[in-house]
Amino acid sequence: MDNKKIGAFIKDLRIKQGLTQKHLAEVLNVTDKAVSKWETGRGIPDISLLEPLSIALGISIGELMNGEIINAEDIAIKSNEAIRSTIDLSNREIKRSRKNILIFGISGFLLVLSFLFLRDDSSWKCIYSVIALLILCVGVFITSDKRRVIKAIAVFIIGMCLYQLMDINNVINFHKPPIYVYSIETKDTTIIYKSIFYNVYRYNRDSAKEYYDISLLKKER
Repeated sequence: MDNKKIGAFIKDLRIKQGLTQKHLAEVLNVTDKAVSKWETGRGIPDISLLEPLSIALGISIGELMNGEIINAEDIAIKSNEAIRSTIDLSNREIKRSRKNILIFGISGFLLVLSFLFLRDDSSWKCIYSVIALLILCVGVFITSDKRRVIKAIAVFIIGMCLYQLMDINNVINFHKPPIYVYSIETKDTTIIYKSIFYNVYRYNRDSAKEYYDISLLKKER
């Protein structure tokens, strides 16, 4: 399957039909960026779009998959080629879907494991939840068409911020030590938990007078 040939064919027929990328995208219920991606050979239409795209361009699915108008004498050969191309596209879509299900399934499993079955003070809860977030970022990177790195980084930052907020909530409302920290220091009866955005001070640990205090922006005491 020649993506560039198919893309150039789609572009040529679109122009002949008097359609802009935006108009064709509206007919197919996709974005104009998706149409642009097809026409430049950086991707191909989803298998579910082959029939409506062929109708919009006034050609057969076989001609679309071959990237050219099929003459009557070549129809048998070209049809076989189109069938093979369609099967290949279908297999790739199936493999991609399975990969996505596996990645997001593992991420979800680790999140459920860490938040429902592990103790709040367990270091494994932190480890598993961060691994789950990293796997989720990989999934976003793989499934994204554009700005993969930016999207993956954004998901990681948002996820870590949510983890930090959960830590603060546990400290303030449930008087539990934070787990998303990079350093723990002990000074006499005080434990200092250092995270990216704040420090948590645990005074009079393991006593009736134990209490927690949060210092944002790592303000030293």
